[in-house]
Amino acid sequence: MGSEPKHTHEHEHGHGHHHDHNNSHHHHHAHARDGSRRGLLIACCITFMMLILELIGFYYTNSLALISDAGHLVSDLLALLLSVFAGWVSLRPRNQKISFGWHRFEILAAGVNGGSLIVIGIIIIYEAIQRIFIPQQVDPYWLLPIAIVGLLGNLLSAWILHRNGDVEHELNLKSAYLHVLADALGSVGTIIAALSIMFWHITIVDPLVSLLIAVIISRSGYYVLKEALYVLMEAVPPHIQLADIETQFSKIHGVDDVHDLHVWSLTSDYLALTAHIIVVDDADTQHILQKAIHIAEEHFGIHHCTIQVETKTVQHAVLHGS
Repeated sequence: MGSEPKHTHEHEHGHGHHHDHNNSHHHHHAHARDGSRRGLLIACCITFMMLILELIGFYYTNSLALISDAGHLVSDLLALLLSVFAGWVSLRPRNQKISFGWHRFEILAAGVNGGSLIVIGIIIIYEAIQRIFIPQQVDPYWLLPIAIVGLLGNLLSAWILHRNGDVEHELNLKSAYLHVLADALGSVGTIIAALSIMFWHITIVDPLVSLLIAVIISRSGYYVLKEALYVLMEAVPPHIQLADIETQFSKIHGVDDVHDLHVWSLTSDYLALTAHIIVVDDADTQHILQKAIHIAEEHFGIHHCTIQVETKTVQHAVLHGS
């Protein structure tokens, strides 16, 4: 009989709880991802048709702006196909080995796409510098209509991606969207180059425009790659402040302290949280737990919580570097 109260006491106060408020969001995410995948597939078809057109155009025009645009279209197509594949892989069910599921594959794809934008930018910069010093003849009368068609195709692809998915928060889709937007910018630059050659016979505009486009492309790639690495490093998402969560948890009646608080992104639109909450001896642990879960969901949009409620007597190893 003497051991029973001790057991009850530990059960009430040393309580680990896992909360995954996933079901209502699962259908929402599945529907959103279906739209994203549909948009990506349509954009793939448009990009492939434009690529064929620009390769034919380069054969007749010898324009660096056009071939750099075509080169970027190849990367666009690969980026879009990779995004489609990553979206498909992410839908695979989780198992005993991959307990969180395959969502991170989309982040890997976004990182690859971001890196490819940087590489493409560097290659175009190299080619543009060479052409500044050794100008080449360009036929603007072929270049202009092809660039206009390219611009319209890119804008259509961008609109489809934007309409069918969340390009702000889905990093995989965002990386593909930036590829398409960068290519639209390339088409604008090519149009400017064609008009400059047509009316003023200024051939240097072609490589100069390519140089500017390359810098913008590289910059976009850097930010996508940086964001992907942040997710893979399980960094705190930019819009989340750990101190704010700690403050909100500490305000719950009966909470004495909060420690080992971690928030990270499983994927760009799915956040997770773990925390240890120290409570006073006579606290209602279940009420505190429910309150903390509610705060994480309603105030911070975190729907996957693992929260351990404990007293001061519970000892933990300290994580190195924390």
